[in-house]
Amino acid sequence: MTDEFYLDPDGASRAAGALRDSGNRLEKSFNALKAVCDHNDQCWGTDEIGAAFANKYVPTATEITVFGATDPKAIVESANNTDKNIDTFEDLDHEAAVRLDRTPPEES
Repeated sequence: MTDEFYLDPDGASRAAGALRDSGNRLEKSFNALKAVCDHNDQCWGTDEIGAAFANKYVPTATEITVFGATDPKAIVESANNTDKNIDTFEDLDHEAAVRLDRTPPEES
């Protein structure tokens, strides 16, 4: 077990910000993809070839729609939770430092 633990709050906050930005960009990209897919929905027709295409395409497109709507939000929420955890860690670290400063030195 280690005797020390170090967290760079500023570095962790920057990483959380980058993660949040990535989640937001992913959400915008997903929304653009969904708009194109929605616009072209059922363009393959109902003939035999269109039905065969739909048989392979629709389940995957539906899955992308479900996960694409939730995954970016989960990434952003992870970044937000990281920020909260950094704040909690800093608060606990400060409280521990205050307690240590109040502790009288041990007599030898």
